[in-house]
Amino acid sequence: MMTSPASSSSYARAGDRKMLPRSESRVASLGLTFRLARSDESDRQHFCDLSNSLYARKVSPAYYDWQFFQTPHPCLLSFALTETGELAGCYGFHLFDAGPNARLGMALDIMVAPPFQGKGVFRILADFATRQISPYKPVAIYVMANQRAEGAHIHGLGWERINVLVNHVCNTEIAERLKSQRIKFVKVDDLGAYQTDLSELLRIQMKRKLLTIGRSTEFLIWRFLQNQRYRYDFYRCMLGGRLFGYLVLKTFRDPHAGELFGDIVDLLWAKDDPNLLTEMLMFALNHFYRQGIARSTTWLQTGTLFDQLGRRIGFEPTQRRRYLCGKALDTTYRWLMDPARWFITMVDSEVY
Repeated sequence: MMTSPASSSSYARAGDRKMLPRSESRVASLGLTFRLARSDESDRQHFCDLSNSLYARKVSPAYYDWQFFQTPHPCLLSFALTETGELAGCYGFHLFDAGPNARLGMALDIMVAPPFQGKGVFRILADFATRQISPYKPVAIYVMANQRAEGAHIHGLGWERINVLVNHVCNTEIAERLKSQRIKFVKVDDLGAYQTDLSELLRIQMKRKLLTIGRSTEFLIWRFLQNQRYRYDFYRCMLGGRLFGYLVLKTFRDPHAGELFGDIVDLLWAKDDPNLLTEMLMFALNHFYRQGIARSTTWLQTGTLFDQLGRRIGFEPTQRRRYLCGKALDTTYRWLMDPARWFITMVDSEVY
């Protein structure tokens, strides 16, 4: 992280649109109009129809509103529409605080309908979407891409690969090794009551000088408690009556293979104590083991002690990959292309 996450009050919400540009562009040669998406029934349906035609994991109108119009940070979704109103493609951005005068733009929900693929729509749409976020003056933009999207951004847009994010899997039965616990794990459904504790934990975490999305209390509530796609288990990790960290877990069924996994989605901790951090990992594995879930998944690209401990207790790499790609819009932020400067967990991709 670079500095403290901003509160949601420092931004215009996506729903009120006061800060958002009203631009619209037409490309006659393609017969397409480019504009910002709206929170109305027609745009909701267009988005859901396109996404559900391309991906096995289905989305709903509620997901559309949550993802782009109910966020604690700015977000914009750009549409490419035909003359008859058909959605040819879309390209979204979430804008996260990265310092007092710096923001990052995370690209997501990037889709081009099959009839329009290979016709230059992606590049025009990406350029249009990037122009729309210019009032927020992002210092860099990035994407958690699959292999195809990585090629499109690197070869088509001139972005750079920052890192390869690898799914690591571990058998949950090893959690039986855990004989004693110093940490008390408390499941919570309301984070509002713990805002002071969480803010202190975030302040401590920021000293690691790694870059990540702003995990403010508002973000955590939106991301986990109000999520319209997944259900999560959020645990406070207490040590001697004080907050040592938090842990976010979920079960996930692969839409293709049908296999059930236990995902360690996100975690933060106050002190680099290998024994305590191992307890957090073992608790997560035991949580899934008790549910009859044989394997747990996480990423080990945090640039912290967590990566070493995960490998030590048995997490092994798989062939499943995401590609962190980016582009520095402000040359003084070229250091963002260094993978060692990023704190990345699975939460940073799941909005994708």
